[in-house]
Amino acid sequence: MRVGALIQLPGKSSTVSNSRAMLWRMNDLLWLAFLLVLLGAAVVGAGVHAALTGDWHHGGPVTALAYLVTFRRMVVGLALAGAGFALLANIPWLLWASACIGVGELLESSYYIGVLRYAGVTSIRS
Repeated sequence: MRVGALIQLPGKSSTVSNSRAMLWRMNDLLWLAFLLVLLGAAVVGAGVHAALTGDWHHGGPVTALAYLVTFRRMVVGLALAGAGFALLANIPWLLWASACIGVGELLESSYYIGVLRYAGVTSIRS
């Protein structure tokens, strides 16, 4: 008997059990992929809204803060949608690239936003 062999229950076919478990995992993965795509689209929509209604006319650090907040929303949203598409299309390198880009840009832009807010820069709405 090989290591890790399945224990077959009486009256159950191991192929039926395996295919049901595989289908269950595929359904879970499908829901996760659609959830990531929808969440990414919602975050991108928030970024587009911020781009259209941002404090662009003030100039200086206020404009930089508005740009960074908008950029963060857009990039993280696109990374989430890209990860969801990668799960749907079974493209592992795209999943890893989306995760790395999304996390990296989230950390970097959050750092810059924190520096601007520490310096006393606030947008008109905050």
